[in-house]
Amino acid sequence: MSEKQKIKRQPNFIATVGAQKYLIDKILARKTPDASIRIGVKGAGCSGYAYHIEFEDLPQKETDLIFAYDKITILIDPKSIIFLEGSVLDVKLSMLEKVLFFKNPNEEASCSCGNSFQVKPR
Repeated sequence: MSEKQKIKRQPNFIATVGAQKYLIDKILARKTPDASIRIGVKGAGCSGYAYHIEFEDLPQKETDLIFAYDKITILIDPKSIIFLEGSVLDVKLSMLEKVLFFKNPNEEASCSCGNSFQVKPR
């Protein structure tokens, strides 16, 4: 096996500048500037899966995929990246709120409340 074949490619996942700023503001408001953000997918809801976003104060796990941006680090576990491959995390702005959302090419449908989603068959 050649050296090129041994190198694993980093999965494709992007957090837009707007999403990064939103997450940085949340970390600073929490007064934990060294925290990372952990993103995952869990079985839940009426459509099968739900996104999960939380602060991570502990050091990253050896198996975590690390997406380092200028002022923020996003951690994703290997099981979740299967569902998040090719996704873009962005923020929606309205007059009343800012909300994170995923543009996920693996998503086939979502429930009417928007809290869970189905994945495309492989």
